[in-house]
Amino acid sequence: MEDKKKILKETLPEYTVEDKEYTTMPKKWTIDGKDRYIGEQDKSTKMWYEHIYQFDDEIDKELQEELSKMITAPGWQYGHIGNHRYEEWSYNITDESHTSREHGVKYLDQHWEMSFNGDIMYSWQSNSFRIHDLWKIIRTKISDSFIDMDLDILDCTAHGITESRFGLPHANDNDGHIWNVIYYVNPMWKPEWDGATVFYKGIDTLKDEEPEIIKSVYPKPGRFLFFSSMIPRAGTQPNKFFPGLRTTLLFKCMNTKQGLKDV
Repeated sequence: MEDKKKILKETLPEYTVEDKEYTTMPKKWTIDGKDRYIGEQDKSTKMWYEHIYQFDDEIDKELQEELSKMITAPGWQYGHIGNHRYEEWSYNITDESHTSREHGVKYLDQHWEMSFNGDIMYSWQSNSFRIHDLWKIIRTKISDSFIDMDLDILDCTAHGITESRFGLPHANDNDGHIWNVIYYVNPMWKPEWDGATVFYKGIDTLKDEEPEIIKSVYPKPGRFLFFSSMIPRAGTQPNKFFPGLRTTLLFKCMNTKQGLKDV
């Protein structure tokens, strides 16, 4: 992922962080025939962290069913964490030899993960779950919805959490050029199961200012979200009414057109 970012960023402008007010390059899209902007020139009165976009009814039922097969497929690994910088959420361990993933006690925030980066069993281009077909739909929809938004995948992973686990607020990247897409994999979901994705104002440890929830998204089957990688979020665990694996698919992307055209 870092190599891809380095190559793509050679032609991209820098973003700045000043007094915790993040800015990205102005990005423009159209709503009701009027131009809107993301970043410091935002004309919609939204702050940068409020730009979280939700898409429904774009993925047909057949493709949803094929994608859901990853939930029971081999290749899952346990012990991945959302935010290791939450040091107060780790066990009180004095013996450093017990901090490897195999011991299972270094962090409280642990969940299941499956890589689609070609490094273990699957790649996002080649697998039996039709992830490439999903990505083509998502990429086209976002390209059609935003001006100069042409995404390339940097990293693709599935994440699973059960009712006995929990997620902590985290941001995937501090780079304003990186965007995230989350797809909800489970073929059915009920409101009484909980499991929402919660977005926060602040940085990934939420220690820079008074924390605030800015959006909570229900994991509707077939739904996908598009948002800046700098926005902190947490995938909350399902409750005991759902004994299965709440599963999401995360695409970390870079916009190859950002900064290449003055909009």
